[in-house]
Amino acid sequence: CLFFPLAVAMLVALGLVSQVLPAKLSAWRWSRPKTLSTMGQFLQVGFTTMSNIALIPFMCIQHPMGQSSVLQYNAVVCGTDGHSGMVIVGVLLICMGCIFLALLTWLVTVAPTKASKGDMQFLQSCRFLLFRFRVDVWWYGMVVVLRGPLLSLPAVAFTDSARAQLLSLTVVLAVSLAIQLAVWPWKTPAVNLVDGTITLLLVFVIATASAFVPAASGATKDVFVGVSLGFMSLLFLCLGVMLVMVVLALISRGPMGSAQELSVLTLGKGPDLAVLASRFRDMSDVGTQMSHTDLIRTLENLSVYDLRGLATAMTSLGDEWGGALAAHLRTSRRASITTKAGKLDDLHDSATKMRRIPDGSTTVSLSAHPAVCEL
Repeated sequence: CLFFPLAVAMLVALGLVSQVLPAKLSAWRWSRPKTLSTMGQFLQVGFTTMSNIALIPFMCIQHPMGQSSVLQYNAVVCGTDGHSGMVIVGVLLICMGCIFLALLTWLVTVAPTKASKGDMQFLQSCRFLLFRFRVDVWWYGMVVVLRGPLLSLPAVAFTDSARAQLLSLTVVLAVSLAIQLAVWPWKTPAVNLVDGTITLLLVFVIATASAFVPAASGATKDVFVGVSLGFMSLLFLCLGVMLVMVVLALISRGPMGSAQELSVLTLGKGPDLAVLASRFRDMSDVGTQMSHTDLIRTLENLSVYDLRGLATAMTSLGDEWGGALAAHLRTSRRASITTKAGKLDDLHDSATKMRRIPDGSTTVSLSAHPAVCEL
């Protein structure tokens, strides 16, 4: 149980010892940021294991005779002196874990400010928490860290109820999967796909395991009926919210997903168009002054998500500007509506922009027409 604090102390000691190495071995000296990052990586990897060990003394299972014992150590009766010693160690590990979580929360909170100031020492120190994830989803490391203890808590809270454990595990996994699919956090797209697939398969395994649990009865059945009614109420609430959103969309009459749509429907207000246009023009001026080679080098520093987003934005702008430029800028696949001239009498929406292209047909702007969706 003392493995984790002793390991951290050993890393600190090795870092201090490396500072007194002779000049010939200066390359082997540990830098402070890298040492802190290594310590954080070790604690992050072992956090789930540490949480499981810390919670073992609190998993007391009830026996028919009235006594209860520790689930993994049936010989240890809960409430005895031997169990008290285990509880003390468990509490110490829990306190250590809470301190670690508080530190991670602080790192995630101040990371954007430190990055904007160019504090490389700080960024290297917390690299273990940030480097796996996209820069706009830097906080997802907290989700990964918290998921382990949350998957362990059901065994503590519902030691005598397999049904409650399975339900709690399903909720934790489903919520984490929803967050992951919403933000797509990992830098490598394949990791997002594999992580989501693994989480989904775990949900399937839990759902299958529930078939081996005996049917609930008595007070337990009443509790689960109440929980089921609660989930059904949330479901109908979501359907009601969706209905309200549909009504608001009909009232606003703005193109779906456009800057003119209500902020409640777009989950937040979009960027100021005047500021965005000014910054886009400034960026264009800088780009025209760079050589083709320098532009390629700049693009090589972007992530695959940024490159795909840039390709999508270029395609959208090309469709807005129309003409031969639309085909030249089309770098991503999109659904399109193309109709011969004279066949658009039914399209009178004021948000629809129609332009002539050299072959005599008319292209409807994809971003303006509400009947068009992106692939």
